[in-house]
Amino acid sequence: MTPKFLFGHKGDVKGNLFFLDNTTVCYPCGHNVVFYSIDDNSQKFIPGIEGSEGITAMALSHNRKHLAVCEAATKAICSVYNVGKMLETFKEKKSANIVIDITTVKKKRILVSNDYNAKSFISVDFC
Repeated sequence: MTPKFLFGHKGDVKGNLFFLDNTTVCYPCGHNVVFYSIDDNSQKFIPGIEGSEGITAMALSHNRKHLAVCEAATKAICSVYNVGKMLETFKEKKSANIVIDITTVKKKRILVSNDYNAKSFISVDFC
């Protein structure tokens, strides 16, 4: 069951809800990743990659510093974000609902392979 404060939560995504810390929840919503602050009820958004068909899987590293977001497209895409650094900037900017500028988001890596013809990832995890 989805908690009441998660509006638009996309439940069909594998790995669809993470606590980044005690007060910040991360979840997919439509074509975005939402960071929801329980303390002040604010949301921050990271938009999906232009041209993709939507988020299919997510994973948070064990140390909670990296978030992998997999999206369906003509070639499956997996973006790895450095959420450890993003959390610091989210806490500094206390405005209500803002869209995070994709140029300021620190992407660790975007993974796409030409060795296969898969259109989506069904699961992702860190080891």
